[in-house]
Amino acid sequence: MKKNYSLIIVLISLCAISASSKKKTFTAWIIQDNQKVEVNNNEVTLLKKPFVIQLALNKIEGVSVNISFDRTFYDPAAAHQIYDVANLDPKTLVEDTFNIEKELFVSSEYLCYWFYNTKLRWHRMDRDIVINGTQVICNKTVEKIFESDTQEEYKIENISKDLFLVFASTKDKGYPAVPKVIDINRIKITWAK
Repeated sequence: MKKNYSLIIVLISLCAISASSKKKTFTAWIIQDNQKVEVNNNEVTLLKKPFVIQLALNKIEGVSVNISFDRTFYDPAAAHQIYDVANLDPKTLVEDTFNIEKELFVSSEYLCYWFYNTKLRWHRMDRDIVINGTQVICNKTVEKIFESDTQEEYKIENISKDLFLVFASTKDKGYPAVPKVIDINRIKITWAK
């Protein structure tokens, strides 16, 4: 009987190691003043000035992103879920090519799709992309936000509310198929006083 318990513990440990060593399909972090800002418990505090969202895409084309002043997408992401996932494609906004406006779309209802496809001559991130084997590293410089719900634009220094960011990689994203979430990450941005 002791052998069976030992075998079960070894199998559980191997499963845990295997699950934790699975490479994520993407990683997201924040850079300000050319330095990576530490994220603690999914929160980061920034100065009210431009910053960069940096993504490392690992063997995937892109991620769906929601940035909002509310927690509509943020809270379900804690449970590895995307709010209204069945309507992911029809709720995707179109941003400018190469992030020329240095603008972040903020919406309580809609998402953006940040991607890099070698067959296309354009993408939604900053122009310069770094390709390292199967990993693509791309930046989204943020100097202002555009709130799609109100059609208002704000410079970063004029934002007073927290920002809730949710990044998700999915498969089977073609509408009307319901996408399956592969990886999800969330970051709450608060502003230094």
